[in-house]
Amino acid sequence: MKGLLIILLTAFFTNAHSMNTEMLKSKSLVGKQFSALLGNLEKKLSKYKATTSGIKELAQDTEIRFIIMMVESLGKLYKKEDNFFENLRLDFKAFEDKVGEYRKWENVLKGAQLTPQRREEIKSYQDDGFEELRKEIRTMGWLRKNGMLSAYKMLISHPSKKFPKKIEKTSFAIKKLAKKLEKIQKENYEMSIFEEGNSLHELRRDLRWFGIQAKSLGGQITLGDLNSCPIKPLLKYTKIKQIVEHKYAQLNNYLGLKKTCKISPCLYYALVANVEKLGQMKDKIELELYSKDSFEDHTPVKYLQTADELYLKLKESKILKTLAGELRTCNE
Repeated sequence: MKGLLIILLTAFFTNAHSMNTEMLKSKSLVGKQFSALLGNLEKKLSKYKATTSGIKELAQDTEIRFIIMMVESLGKLYKKEDNFFENLRLDFKAFEDKVGEYRKWENVLKGAQLTPQRREEIKSYQDDGFEELRKEIRTMGWLRKNGMLSAYKMLISHPSKKFPKKIEKTSFAIKKLAKKLEKIQKENYEMSIFEEGNSLHELRRDLRWFGIQAKSLGGQITLGDLNSCPIKPLLKYTKIKQIVEHKYAQLNNYLGLKKTCKISPCLYYALVANVEKLGQMKDKIELELYSKDSFEDHTPVKYLQTADELYLKLKESKILKTLAGELRTCNE
């Protein structure tokens, strides 16, 4: 499927390359969302070459990985309405996964307490991860001017590309994100499990994806009055610089939309704070579990009480339920 898609996209790009760029500016909301992110990603990727050193430098660029995840998150949001978005999501997910896999083993090598034998094993995993990343970049042409990224930009911006009317309505994405928060609230996550299923890592992923999707909408969801909070104890999060300046916390209207759904900053910052706490815990647990000769998918006892308390507090605080309610109010 991927190979066929590359051929089709490359052929399209070659035939369309000479078209007037003014004709290729999308007028649709969805087209503008993707075009803004893809244009930003293309600019960031242009700094790197498909050499060993270039690819390793690219893998360290957290901003690039974050933009890739934003594109992927839009594909995830719209995939059921048009299979085009599912193909796009899978392509960008493959790129992001391979960057993440290489980075994971690199972080384990740098931060874990490893025996000489285990260090050799982890080093081989890192080497394999790098080769997979190199193959992905070269095969899909992520760093080429006429590669996968350029082709997707052309397809999305082309006047003939029509998106389902359903997803062009601002209410569509907002409703989907409200449902996502409600699902997380109702779900039962098991903090004693680290990776698979409804685990500690999965809770962090689900909360994080909400933030990434909200940010990727380009201004459909923005932050309201900093001093107004439906759950007063959460106002403290608006005063924490580390949270307020976090990459997930910036919900900018970069598309210049006239109508946006404003949510309470205190609620959103509280969600970001939970993502950050779970992320820090995840990083420590990962180093400990992968330092052992065999991986066991459980949360070490010394972290379990803290994880359970964090999750229980999140459930009882009604952050997610209240935030979902604010999003639904925007659609009324």
